[in-house]
Order: sequence, then structure tokens, then C-alpha cells
Amino acid sequence: MKHNEAEIQVLFRSNESDLVERKRSTNLKEAILEAMCAFANDLPDHRRAGVIFVGVNDNGTCANQTFSEKSVREVANWRNEGKIQPIPSVMVDKRTIDGCPVIIIQVMPSDIPPVRFEGRILVGVGPTRTTASVADEARLNERRGH
Repeated sequence: MKHNEAEIQVLFRSNESDLVERKRSTNLKEAILEAMCAFANDLPDHRRAGVIFVGVNDNGTCANQTFSEKSVREVANWRNEGKIQPIPSVMVDKRTIDGCPVIIIQVMPSDIPPVRFEGRILVGVGPTRTTASVADEARLNERRGH
């Protein structure tokens, strides 16, 4: 389930977690794709979208980036490049929160986990992204079709 506007603002102001990731710019494409994969796997079973805020430093300060509509479309199309399989359901939006221009990527939990990035199953463990353990992979496989 995607987050509403009020939830997005709360998440924007919160620390990184297994639901929130910050990236300074779109130049961090691989790291953003890894976060998309981990959020699609939803190991903690939040059943809520994971949110990536592009344009924000790790410490929560604004990176003061400028994003064109073209760059927003490019980010939205990254999911279709085949690096993440199965392709995750994402919503990409551009807006300004607390005076900070950001691209917001909401990644829905996959109905058919595990999701792989370049063949690796990535999951969120607290504020970090890591390769899934055998036990993590078994949990994700159990969720298929639920």
C-alpha cells in the first residue's frame, strides 16, 4: 500500500529505516536500484511501500538538487531495465518537502518474492541493505501467493 501525503512528510523527517532510504542524487543509480529491490522484498512484512527520497543527504539535510521532468521519467524507467526481477511496482513523483526538492520513489512489496537485483536477493535490515540469508530467502518464498 502506498503512503499518503501526511505519511510521506513524516517519513521524510524520520531516520533511515527498513521503510526509508535517502540518496543525495540520481547519480547513485545502483544504490537506488538496490534499495528498490530490498523494499520490494519487504522482509519485515510491513505490507507498506518503502520510500526512497532522492535529493537528501544521509544525515537528512537537503542536497539542494534540481530535478527536471526528464530526470523523473528516467528514474521511473530504471525499473524496466531488467536489473531487478521480477519488476517491482513503483511510483515516482517530484515535489518539494520542507523547502527541499526531492524525487520520491515508493516501492510496493512484491506479491511474488523473492525479488533479485542482478541475481542477488537484497533485503532491508533496519537502516541497511544486505544480501538475504538462506533463512530470509525461505521466508520470502513462503510469502509467494499469499
